[in-house]
Amino acid sequence: MEYIVKCRYCGGTYFVNSDASNAKFSCDNCGASNCTDDIIEAVASGAKTITDAKDDDVHFEYYLNAAEQGDAHAQFKIGVYYDNGKGVAQDLEKAAEWYTKAAEQGYAKAQYNLGNSYYKGEGVKKDETTAVYWYTKAAMQGHAKAQFKLGVCYDKGIGISNDEAKAISWYMKAAEQGHAKAQFNLGNSYFKGEGVKKDIKKAASWYAKAAAQGHEKAKAKLIECGNMI
Repeated sequence: MEYIVKCRYCGGTYFVNSDASNAKFSCDNCGASNCTDDIIEAVASGAKTITDAKDDDVHFEYYLNAAEQGDAHAQFKIGVYYDNGKGVAQDLEKAAEWYTKAAEQGYAKAQYNLGNSYYKGEGVKKDETTAVYWYTKAAMQGHAKAQFKLGVCYDKGIGISNDEAKAISWYMKAAEQGHAKAQFNLGNSYFKGEGVKKDIKKAASWYAKAAAQGHEKAKAKLIECGNMI
């Protein structure tokens, strides 16, 4: 469970994950030791955790407090709130600003979302080269969705020169993490012999993995492969 803790010494807020009833937490701001008594959840009579889907406006304020103190996770969450218009009026420019703050601290989810912002031109001027830059940052940290998008960019020559070998490499990384679209695209690569040696059996194997997750096009291609093997 994730909680916001308010330090009894410096007054700063920070995030912890704990299921222990007697846990102690070290403040990110001053290093002082706090405990479950300092969890904001216990401030009101009706306990509220930050994972509660209700009271988005309340949670937005909690996250904003931590975000303004430099907490990357909170900065990312504030970006999501502005992006989706939950707990606050939708503002794609502010979403991109907060994603940038978190992304520059190395937060992979923010790097991926920021990549999407530049890819689509939402809240920032459309810039596919910058999108690739942020996708790469997130992909190198193992973010499956970023790995897939980076594969697409190399595959289609979006924001970077076409490179089928690199496209396959990134599709493979995402596919091995269970990303259905990457599995489907990898199946296509083997089916067509693009970037890899044509191999219908391998194509069928990847189509099967994607189909098992409900990917409709993969289901159709799997049948086609079956008729060819």
